[in-house]
Amino acid sequence: RKMQHSEWRPNALLDTVYGANLKASVAAKSGKSGPDIRQDRERLRLQRLHRGGLVFADRMERDVRARQAYVEVCSIRRDPAGRRFLEVELARQSHWEHLSMGLIGPGVPGQGPIVAVCPAKAATAGFSQKLNWSPL
Repeated sequence: RKMQHSEWRPNALLDTVYGANLKASVAAKSGKSGPDIRQDRERLRLQRLHRGGLVFADRMERDVRARQAYVEVCSIRRDPAGRRFLEVELARQSHWEHLSMGLIGPGVPGQGPIVAVCPAKAATAGFSQKLNWSPL
């Protein structure tokens, strides 16, 4: 399922450092293909779509902040430890973005699925917890 224009979250997509990190990651993976790179390119497309809806002054301010963040992210990415940190943060943010939109996407690498555990006799999660009733 693709993200629709009405579904994207402006707070997550307009974060300048996240956008700069995403842009640098896509630039580093240029010439490659796969579902991960397609999702990253789709996120960049949605950011550009939102940028087009801003008024002139807001668009110029956003461009300046995005350019400064991109230069900063590129300088951090030169260091291998900084690159690993930014890639982990990008994976974590995209994982939470998938969860918030209800999409089943790639999880954070190295972690298995999240399994909710409840007693077998319980009808729902939290069903077996003791309730504290106030006196009548």
